[in-house]
Amino acid sequence: ATTLAINLGVSMAERAEGKTLLVELDTRQSDIVTFLDLKPRYSIHDVVENIGRMDESLLRGLLTRHASGLWTVPGPTRLERGQFSPEQVSGAIEVLRSYFDHVLMDLRHEFDPGTIAALEASDVILFVTSLDVAALRSGAAALAAFRHLGLDSKKIKVVVMRDGTGDSVTVRHARNTLGLPVYWRTPSDYQTVVASINAGRPVVSTSPRAKISKNLRELAETLCGDGRTGGGPTRKRAFLSMAWPIKRLSGA
Repeated sequence: ATTLAINLGVSMAERAEGKTLLVELDTRQSDIVTFLDLKPRYSIHDVVENIGRMDESLLRGLLTRHASGLWTVPGPTRLERGQFSPEQVSGAIEVLRSYFDHVLMDLRHEFDPGTIAALEASDVILFVTSLDVAALRSGAAALAAFRHLGLDSKKIKVVVMRDGTGDSVTVRHARNTLGLPVYWRTPSDYQTVVASINAGRPVVSTSPRAKISKNLRELAETLCGDGRTGGGPTRKRAFLSMAWPIKRLSGA
């Protein structure tokens, strides 16, 4: 899911109207720092702790900008404990959305209060899964929890990663198990993706002609509209990507 969030963010930053921000809403060690070879001075903790006195100048000082133009709020660069409260997360989202046109959030894989607050505040939830029985069962349990929380199913978009790996599980089976249609499928290209991660660069930049790169750019344009059309400003929205199974449901 982090690979998805990073490449969508870079694609939006390069091709869509307005400014794009990627937030790693996690109190554990950052992945996007490694995947994008970033050297941040500050993390999500610093943004959340200063949200009450935030202005544009302070915010810019706390963010880290990638070469693509994507602004980022990484998770911590060292292991830390603790969670964000719903009030902290809601306040941070409100402020960040006032400064950015597109906000993507890479979430914790748990139903902690902060993650729930982020889900409730989002316009679109990218629900990431794969075509195998274990992932779909965990996904179905997670979606049942979503319904229990009262989340609007209309904003949940199922994304199947690594499609075409030869699994016997079909898209129809995924739809029947999850109770939602599959919104998007990304092709399997393990070697290309891993090479980009090892290089500390997004795959849409290292291998722009690869099927996976074209697919992810198309998904970005589908989600936010192609900014090159000049059709006027788009509505500020938060896209959230996540990976399941959820630990509290699976017992992991």
